[in-house]
Amino acid sequence: MKYEVECSDSLDELIKFVNDKLKQGWQLQGGIATMTHQPRYTVFYQAMYKEEKSPKSTLSEKDTVKKSTQKTK
Repeated sequence: MKYEVECSDSLDELIKFVNDKLKQGWQLQGGIATMTHQPRYTVFYQAMYKEEKSPKSTLSEKDTVKKSTQKTK
């Protein structure tokens, strides 16, 4: 799993960036968070994650069944 926190001082820019990431298969983790540094300077944050594809098993289902059957004999 990959995890990122995106941020921008423009809500519109963050929305555009998040929409691009969603098209790439990323998922939202929670909602938008904000941090105000000065009375007129706010940063917007969005946590996102993406599941990584798991590698395929080298053993087939038939091989697994054969091995478990051989052990019980």
